[in-house]
Amino acid sequence: MELILKSGFLRKRKFTIKEEIQALIERISREYGLSEDELIRMSLEKEKIKSSGDANKIQALREEVDKLKKRMFILEGQWSSIKYRAHTLANDNKMLAVVLTGLLSQNKTLRRQLGLKREYDELRELVEYYLFQVRGSKL
Repeated sequence: MELILKSGFLRKRKFTIKEEIQALIERISREYGLSEDELIRMSLEKEKIKSSGDANKIQALREEVDKLKKRMFILEGQWSSIKYRAHTLANDNKMLAVVLTGLLSQNKTLRRQLGLKREYDELRELVEYYLFQVRGSKL
């Protein structure tokens, strides 16, 4: 069973629930006459279930949810740092592509003056990729 929680505006996180916990949720939902979704929502909001059911089972569910929440926050923090690093690397690549473009034009001018013919088309394609993020490139 997978549990999907909203962790912000338009953000959702998926968590897998162990089979033992899933069986426990199913059994408790049958005992109390609640749907599984309603039972999970109640346990997340820490509502009291009024019945003579086993409190240990409900406590086990709450502990599992708390573990999942902690895991969600850890993963969110790791994802944020990875996203920031990717952003800075993309900006660095663009800046290097601009510098490389200038060096390529200087090289072309010098080659023309010396009468040499070789061009660097593969480098130009690489520069275009990093400057314009062209999809479907050969890279």
